[in-house]
Amino acid sequence: MKIFVSHSLKDGTIISKIKSVLEPHGIKLLIAEHENNLTNTISEKIEGMIRSCDVGLVLLTKKGFNSKFVHQEIGFMHSLKKPRLSIVQLGLESKIVGFDFGRGYILFDPNEPEIALNKMKLALRRHWAKIQKVKRQKILEDEKQKKLFNQKMQQIQVQSQQIQEQQRLIQYIKEQSQKRIAEKIDFETKVGLGILALTLVSALTIAAVATAK
Repeated sequence: MKIFVSHSLKDGTIISKIKSVLEPHGIKLLIAEHENNLTNTISEKIEGMIRSCDVGLVLLTKKGFNSKFVHQEIGFMHSLKKPRLSIVQLGLESKIVGFDFGRGYILFDPNEPEIALNKMKLALRRHWAKIQKVKRQKILEDEKQKKLFNQKMQQIQVQSQQIQEQQRLIQYIKEQSQKRIAEKIDFETKVGLGILALTLVSALTIAAVATAK
């Protein structure tokens, strides 16, 4: 899972604690100042990170609330419909406005940061498990649809072969029928010619006898 961390540069201590909590679980944190990029501006780098992330993590500490970057990042994540989790410093709940107003969040007490960090870890892992479950279900459904499609294609192939066999049988019957008709006509012609020949012979014989008398 890749998580983009929206934060104030002045919250380096909290970032370090978040890294120590999440990275051991195979979670990759996308933190702008930790990534060197020689071709893009800081804004382009942040946009790229947000586009590629699975989840956004927003640190709304006193310094975070005062960061223009943080509010712009929230707006960009919202425009991309990226799921995000906000960590709100205790006592600043009333300052939540804009796209984050009305959304769930985790309260962060600077005196007891471990409580919020553990809740954050559990929430993110539950979210990732849910995403993975949906992906597995989609894979299974895709495999099911593929299997049904293959079965349908096999049925169509069998039906096509049966139709071809029927067409060959019809053609064979037609050819045999035509052959029998031709043989019958040939036989009847020969019989007719034979009868005609006999008739002519008989007539000639009678004529010859009559002439002899």
